[in-house]
Amino acid sequence: VEEGSKLGRGMQLVRRFRALEEIQELGVQSFTGVSRLEIGQKSVSFHDENGQPVSVDAGQVIVAKGAIANTSLAGKLRAEGIDVSEIGDGTGVGYLNGAVADAAAVVKKI
Repeated sequence: VEEGSKLGRGMQLVRRFRALEEIQELGVQSFTGVSRLEIGQKSVSFHDENGQPVSVDAGQVIVAKGAIANTSLAGKLRAEGIDVSEIGDGTGVGYLNGAVADAAAVVKKI
C-alpha cells in the first residue's frame, strides 16, 4: 500500500526493480495513490487514487513509506559527549556492501 503514485520510491534502482519483481512473482496485491488507510484484523480499507473506498481481505499489510536516514540517536549521543561513528542506513539508505565498508573503516579508525 503506497500513498504515492509509484511503489518503491526512495529505494535504489536495482533494489527497487528486484523488490517489485519479487512481489509480482509472489502474487502480492499492491495499491498506489491510497489515502485514509485503515488496517483491520483481516482486511485493509482505504480510498483509491479516485477517492473511492476500497476494502481488501488481507492477512498481512505492508505500508510503503519510503526509506530515509535517521541520525537523531547519533546526535543525542554526541550531545552527551559520547564519541559516535555512524554507518550504514543510519547515514543514508544504501546497499549492504556499503554498510560493511563503512563498518570496516570505523574499525580501522578505532
